[in-house]
Amino acid sequence: MSGWNEDNFLEELLPLLRHGHVAGLCPEAETLCAVADCEASESLKNAIAAHTARCPACRDLQQCLQDRK
Repeated sequence: MSGWNEDNFLEELLPLLRHGHVAGLCPEAETLCAVADCEASESLKNAIAAHTARCPACRDLQQCLQDRK
């Protein structure tokens, strides 16, 4: 996700989600941590949920982050 950050994540991800092109485009660990720590906006949480529904690697990482709490 070169060049992507929490501020522009939704702008970059949502068009890809609409077109079904999310393979290989995973959020940075910091973004997943922010979601796991309940420090992300509702729209970012929704975007991550949509991504993790299709990406088993991110889904597993997110589960590990949730379990550490």
